[in-house]
Amino acid sequence: METEHGRRVMKIFIAATRANVGKTTASLGLLSMLGKKGGRYGYMKPVGQHSMCIDGAYVDSDAVLFKEKFSLHDDIADMNPITIPQGFTEAYIQRPSPMALRKKILDAFKRVSRAKDVLLVEGTGHAGVGSVIDFSNAHIAEILRLKTIIIAPGGIGNPIDDIMLNKALFDAKGVEVIGVILNKVKEENLERISEISRRGLHRLGVALLGVVPHCDALSFPCVAQIAEAFRSEIVSNAPRLDNVVENMVIGALPPHEALAYFRRGTLLITPGNRDDIVLAAISSCGFLSRAKKSIAGIVLTCGFTPHRNILRLLRETDIPSIMVREDTFTAATRIDKLIVKTRPHDDKKINELFNLFGKHVDSSKIIKAIS
Repeated sequence: METEHGRRVMKIFIAATRANVGKTTASLGLLSMLGKKGGRYGYMKPVGQHSMCIDGAYVDSDAVLFKEKFSLHDDIADMNPITIPQGFTEAYIQRPSPMALRKKILDAFKRVSRAKDVLLVEGTGHAGVGSVIDFSNAHIAEILRLKTIIIAPGGIGNPIDDIMLNKALFDAKGVEVIGVILNKVKEENLERISEISRRGLHRLGVALLGVVPHCDALSFPCVAQIAEAFRSEIVSNAPRLDNVVENMVIGALPPHEALAYFRRGTLLITPGNRDDIVLAAISSCGFLSRAKKSIAGIVLTCGFTPHRNILRLLRETDIPSIMVREDTFTAATRIDKLIVKTRPHDDKKINELFNLFGKHVDSSKIIKAIS
């Protein structure tokens, strides 16, 4: 905890042992928790890899998420001063400019941290990511003089090994790791993992700050995210694209058998010329209860467009439908492996992770460690 003009400021850097362990969702939960202890809070991601175009400039999608969700007033370019588009790394290796990048990060950090009570800085991937452009996560935490929390997946052997490997990089830069949060732990293993990991980490001089259970709802995609992943054509009911997909049904069954699988949260994946199975899905809207009004959506595969009368019926239901060129098996496989990113208006998901982190992470221990 630093003091600026007599005011105490909580600043923390969030790292991870690898990609896709829930670092961004953990950052959302942590900023919500710490923000309750102070009045004005901010977020920064010095180096971003997943960029999107905002007002003609490319910024990391996580910076956009935090700016919108927490109604932050900082300039989005300061919240994410460096993005790494395709070709950036190769160009940098040929003509490195570490001083220019350093100044850009430090200037942005100074502006974002101004008049804040809480500032959370999120890294990109594990401790060594960014080394190729001279600014690894460990190095950024060093130049910003931030203590660090490491997010790791649930487990005992490999997770602890990975934690110590990442911690070694922070240690080498003189950055203090105040502790670890284990994320996405299976509910049935929560108590055992908590106890054994706490002992294992304690032996190695690392504090366990929390163990957060896996929540299926946080990993479910919505139809819009599937449409974006395929860059697909929206056939009907764009307003319903936020329907959450909890399970999938492949349209290879006879229609009368498929009816047994249609319920709220189900995504039907079927060739666009299977009028019979699409009609069965449409008819299911008529007998499902109000709470299970219709299936989540339909993915029409193989580039086949349904008959115009089928399209008319689809547009009169609550079922969002998209059309892709991929065959049914390929589409189903891609959807199953889809990495789900939290979006600003995923209010239900975000509120759920706020609750999870509030319940399973020791915020008082974090605040004490920062102090």
